[in-house]
Amino acid sequence: MIRVFITYSVPPEKVAENEAAIKKFIDAVKAANDPGFSYSCYKMPDGNSFTHVGWFADQAAKQRFQEPAWFGEFAKGLQSRVSQPPQVTPVTLIASSEVP
Repeated sequence: MIRVFITYSVPPEKVAENEAAIKKFIDAVKAANDPGFSYSCYKMPDGNSFTHVGWFADQAAKQRFQEPAWFGEFAKGLQSRVSQPPQVTPVTLIASSEVP
């Protein structure tokens, strides 16, 4: 299983735009209905930093996640919104009450 955290910040005037883009992106992830990946996003307490969490069953699932147009559209739009470039951090799950 592959898990990643993606963190970044946007200027305060871009927060609403970013939240709308995230919601559209997550709707597309849900519509894909692929059991090989799951994705969530969180706004941090400062109000303009975000953390995305991706779970992928394997490299093939991660590739399927990154292939659709909705992924490229979100990534391209994000470049125009960020004030701090996204940092991608692979993580290893130790234990979870929700994820097997």
